Amino acid sequence: MKISKLILLLLVAFSTTTVSAQTLNEISVQMNKAGELYNGKKYAEAITEFNKTLKMISTTTEEGVEAIEGSANKLVANSYRLNGMTLARARKFDAAIAELKNAAKSYSKVGDIMNQRKSESLVSACYGGMAADKAKAKDYNGAAEVCLKGIAENKMDTKLMLLAAHYYEKANKNAESIMMYEKVITLANKSSRFRADGKKASNFLVNGQLAAASKLAEKGKTQDAIDRINVALKYNPKSYKAQLMRLQTYFKAKNYANVIKYAPEAATTQLNSSTKSDVYFMLGASYVGLNQHDKALASYKKVIAGGSVAAAKAQIAVINKNLAAAAKNAANK
Repeated sequence: MKISKLILLLLVAFSTTTVSAQTLNEISVQMNKAGELYNGKKYAEAITEFNKTLKMISTTTEEGVEAIEGSANKLVANSYRLNGMTLARARKFDAAIAELKNAAKSYSKVGDIMNQRKSESLVSACYGGMAADKAKAKDYNGAAEVCLKGIAENKMDTKLMLLAAHYYEKANKNAESIMMYEKVITLANKSSRFRADGKKASNFLVNGQLAAASKLAEKGKTQDAIDRINVALKYNPKSYKAQLMRLQTYFKAKNYANVIKYAPEAATTQLNSSTKSDVYFMLGASYVGLNQHDKALASYKKVIAGGSVAAAKAQIAVINKNLAAAAKNAANK
C-alpha cells in the first residue's frame, strides 16, 4: 500500500474551516514523514513516526482529522506486520513475534479481522521457525516446548499442535504426542474450521503409532508393538494397515489364537485381493498350527491373489495328503 503527499493535501482540503491551519499542517507534515519512510520500506522507523502522528491527533482539540487518523492506524498496522515479516526472514523470531502481535492488535483496533488473523498466523509461523531451528540441532523436545509457547498464546493454534505432536514423536514422548493430536481432534469435532487439521491429526497419530510398532516388532517386543497398534486402532478402527500389522505381529510371535480372532475383521478392511489373501494365508497357517486342518483348508482356498497363492496351494496339497494318509491309517486299524 503506497501513500502520497497528494492524498494528505486532499485531506487538508476536505477538513472543516474551523480547523487550525497550523495544527493540521503539523499533523500533515508528520504524516508525510511517516509515509515517506513507509514507502521506502523503512518500517521500523515508520512505526515511530506513525505513532507520533496518532499522538498528535489524540491531543489536538481541532476537528476534521478523522481521515488522517484512519490512514495512520491502518498504515501503522501494516508497518508492524511488514517489519515483523522482515525480522522473521532474518530468523530474528522473538523480535518478529513482538511486531506481529502489535500488528494483530492494531488491525483489531480498526476492525480489519482478515489482516488480524493473517498476522496471528505469521506469529504461529515464527514459533514454527524457532521450533525448526531446535529440531535441526536434534533437540526435538526443545522444539516441542517452543510450539507449546505459541499454543499458550493461541489455544486454538492447531498448526502448532500438529508440529508439537510431531516433535514429541521424534523425542520418543508417546503420551505427550498423543495428547497434542487429541487436542486437534477435539477442536475439529467442535468446529468445522479445524476439520482438515483434525483429519491430519488422526492420520498422523495412526501412522506414527504404526511406524513405532513396526520397529518394536522387529526388536521382538511383541506386546509393546501390539500396544501401539491398539492405540492406532482406537483412533481408526477400520485402518487396513493397522489391522494387517496386528495380524502380522501376532503371526510372527506364533500367537495363532489371536490371528484367528482378528483375521475375519482384518479381511473386511483390506483394500485389494492381494492383502486380503495374505490375511487368509496367515489364518490358514494359524489353523495348521492349532491342528485344525479342515478350517486351514477353507482359509487357504481363499488365497486367490498376491505372492501367497503358490504357498497356499502347496499347503493345501500337503494337508490333503496328510488327511488322506490319516484316513488310510485309520481304515487299516
